[in-house]
Amino acid sequence: MKADDVSPDGHHDSGGTAGLAAAAVAGQVDRRVRHPVPKREMVLYHATTPKKVHHYHASGRIIAPVRGFTTLQAAMAWACKTGRSVVLAVQGEDCHKLPDHHNAFGEAWWIDHDVSAWKCVFSPKDA
Repeated sequence: MKADDVSPDGHHDSGGTAGLAAAAVAGQVDRRVRHPVPKREMVLYHATTPKKVHHYHASGRIIAPVRGFTTLQAAMAWACKTGRSVVLAVQGEDCHKLPDHHNAFGEAWWIDHDVSAWKCVFSPKDA
């Protein structure tokens, strides 16, 4: 066992971290490069109402968090269940999987930014 395998408090350190602690005490800083977590980009299908679509057009955006499904079929099932009649396709750049709301047809996700572009993929009339 080497002398630098003993931590500053006198304990033996077989993992070699005593050297790091001693270096930090001596004024050296561990400068590891941390890479940002890649953002998940995906198209989600957002079920909504005609009234909300008019608000989206008036404001020019859908305010975050924007929830949606991975498939059109899943969004249609959710729309039927919740009484919504319009489904929009939206592009998300920072998507996160929801822990619930999934159904047999797809997974539920949310977008952590406002959405400013969408395409109507289903409605009783063009929304």
